[in-house]
Amino acid sequence: MSVLLPFSILGAPGDDALDVADVFSTDLYTGNGSTQTITNGIDLAGEGGLVWQKCRSTSQGHYIVDTERGHQYWIESQSTSAQQTALLTTNVTSFDSTGFTLGGDYSVGPNVSGRTYAAWSFRRAPKFFDVVTFTTNGSGQATVSHSLGTNQIGCVFIKSTVIGQDWKVVHRGFPSTGYYATLNSTAAATDRGTAQYSATDTTITFLDNLNSTTAYVAYLFAHDTSDSGIIQCGSYTGNGSSSSGPTITLGWEPQWVMIKGVDSTYSGESHWYIFDAARGIPSGDDPSLEADTSSAENATTGSNDLLDLTSTGFRIATNASYLNNSGDDFIYIAIRAEGA
Repeated sequence: MSVLLPFSILGAPGDDALDVADVFSTDLYTGNGSTQTITNGIDLAGEGGLVWQKCRSTSQGHYIVDTERGHQYWIESQSTSAQQTALLTTNVTSFDSTGFTLGGDYSVGPNVSGRTYAAWSFRRAPKFFDVVTFTTNGSGQATVSHSLGTNQIGCVFIKSTVIGQDWKVVHRGFPSTGYYATLNSTAAATDRGTAQYSATDTTITFLDNLNSTTAYVAYLFAHDTSDSGIIQCGSYTGNGSSSSGPTITLGWEPQWVMIKGVDSTYSGESHWYIFDAARGIPSGDDPSLEADTSSAENATTGSNDLLDLTSTGFRIATNASYLNNSGDDFIYIAIRAEGA
């Protein structure tokens, strides 16, 4: 008798295929001001990774913790501040083999009683995600080992952990490796005129625009176009149409998408918008959170159709200039839906 194996196990010939459910999860929960465990099947204790949390119901900063720095240290994507230290009984108190545990925090943090939250867990895995820490040399450069197993780096978020400084973002969708953007800002991408990084299958070298002899953390997102790939980072050009907005072809349906307008010709706000299927992309009412602000989730009105998911990617379903200004360039990170 033949046994049919799931696509995530079979993969493509020669691939070590990942099951996206083992490495990424969106979890929606309500704070209880006490301890609570988020069980999502992600082995953060054994494999390592990142937990990114954001309050949906009120204005509150992002909380980003990772296994390299330890759960007691958090940074905020909307802030230039250095990492902060939590009491051991508050915020994330442990990385677990099936998720993570929250402590009690009665006024701030990712578990305030009665507030609603989204948490995104990224597990370290080849061709998906890695987190590294490093200290630059006297020239503000550093070569760091990574475990992505590919030189196809899709996007990197870089932040000093010890001084107040903008986040720096490099992305394969920019015109060249000389460009960078700022995660805590709506600003357009900047062309430094010199390469910001280079990468091999095992190392990434940061070449420019970092402080000398300073400690940093970097979050590395891969770009994998293989049949079994679960993450892609790319770009599109807006056309200003809601009825036939740009269609992005990935080869699979996504469950999580981050989009940022990076063109200097756009005169309005261009936030780092985060969408996920758990909060509503398929419904036609697409709530978003903004990585560069502490704002609550953007209100849904029943007619807030911004993205349409397809079996092979997504379509921009609005003529709103912040996602589809005609002629302007936008970058994205997209993660595959489970079973897609």
